[in-house]
Amino acid sequence: MPSTDQGGVTHTSNTSSPSIPGWLFVLPWSLRHLGGVNEVVKNLIQHFRNGHVFSPFLLITSEDAEPAGAAGPDVIEPFSLNLWGPWDERHPLRALLSFAGRFPFRCWKLRRIIKQFNVRVVNPHFAGLGSLTFVAMKKCGQFDGEVVLSFHGSDIRSVLSTRGFERVLWRILLRCVDDIVVPSEDLGKDVLALQPKIAKNLSTISNGVDPALFAPAARPQGQRQASGTTRPTIVSVGAFSPLKGHDILVRAFSQVVSRIKDARLLLVGRSGPEVERIRELVNSLSLADSVEIVTDVPHEQIPEFLSRASLFALATRSEGGRPLAVMEAAAAGLPTVCTRATGVRELISDGITGRLVEIDDHAALADTILELLAHPEEARRLAMNLQAYVVQNLTWQHTYGRYVALLAATSDLLQPGKSMEG
Repeated sequence: MPSTDQGGVTHTSNTSSPSIPGWLFVLPWSLRHLGGVNEVVKNLIQHFRNGHVFSPFLLITSEDAEPAGAAGPDVIEPFSLNLWGPWDERHPLRALLSFAGRFPFRCWKLRRIIKQFNVRVVNPHFAGLGSLTFVAMKKCGQFDGEVVLSFHGSDIRSVLSTRGFERVLWRILLRCVDDIVVPSEDLGKDVLALQPKIAKNLSTISNGVDPALFAPAARPQGQRQASGTTRPTIVSVGAFSPLKGHDILVRAFSQVVSRIKDARLLLVGRSGPEVERIRELVNSLSLADSVEIVTDVPHEQIPEFLSRASLFALATRSEGGRPLAVMEAAAAGLPTVCTRATGVRELISDGITGRLVEIDDHAALADTILELLAHPEEARRLAMNLQAYVVQNLTWQHTYGRYVALLAATSDLLQPGKSMEG
């Protein structure tokens, strides 16, 4: 259980040897929330723990309440410390002065964690301008390790919408960190559009998948539901937001079900602003008996939903990185149809590892789904090609290895017994 010291920093006991350098993951919310970013951090923590090169730790930088319905054991007990950035659109000068005034106290708290657990790498995920705290600590000689920023998609898109002094602060942050990680080449281009001078510090490290979780031995790879024995089922996994294009998939499915009367669509994802609008669309198209909407499913249940499907479809309008949902469907051996969104194009080669259609083209999406359902051997060929590519190149073990290799060039971080002094 975590304990709270007199400085107010909540933390956990850790049995790792202090001679092993620490890797401090940083998140702006509880790890118990559902979402792709949390799945990335959870899997990295597990692999860092098993790898014995760095000891993983976690810092939550907001007063984030546990999400409703949160259950299950924590992957790791976190430290907790609010880190606000030096920017507030309503009170810009006050925010800057507050950041400067609070810095000594925050620095003292973070310094205690760094010293006690031999933290050599600070790695914010879905970072905000509060990460300037770590940069300032380095400038003040209070931390001599590395700061690694990991972007995931919507975070950098949000940064690209900034302007004025807020944009200046982001450019300073990007220039001053040691490394920047993005999950796709397309997202890297967005980062460089904001700050071209950081190209040498920018690395692409794809997210991963656990093949054993999605393709258990009891279910042979590539094997799908037998034609005629069950309803042909199309599954899509993704948060209910406009960017995921659920409306396009539902409209495409209305054409599919007009040809294949017993076809079924299964939409699985985190609750969001689109859920009710999608329900209304389903009802307006008289699809209530053929479409099932399931919200807020724990990630460990996703393999079960994929196992019920004949085909995976993603009508996304935009993806920052290579979508986890597509990689997981690939590991499960599902034929896959996606839009030509950024990130997806780096994962799917049309006609080789899956099928791609234009964004917002529900007619093309429907035609492609019907084509694959009508030609199961071709669908199986595409599925097995994508499955092989993902299993050989995009596992969490690969992701972990790339993160460690990123720091391997800085030899003093990996020296046994290296710790903070003073």
